[in-house]
Amino acid sequence: MAILEPAALGVYAPPYTGGYTAVQAYVRGVRPAASPAFKRRFETPPGRQA
Repeated sequence: MAILEPAALGVYAPPYTGGYTAVQAYVRGVRPAASPAFKRRFETPPGRQA
C-alpha cells in the first residue's frame, strides 16, 4: 500500500500568511453562539431529589 502525499491527491493548500486577528474574526462569524449559563442553583435535602 503506497502512502499518498496531499499534493498527489490534489489537496494542496499554500501556507496561511494572514494574522491571528483575521482567524478570530472568521471563527467569531462561524462558531455558534455560546449557550447561556444556568440561572439559579438549588439544593435538595439529603435523600431527596428534585
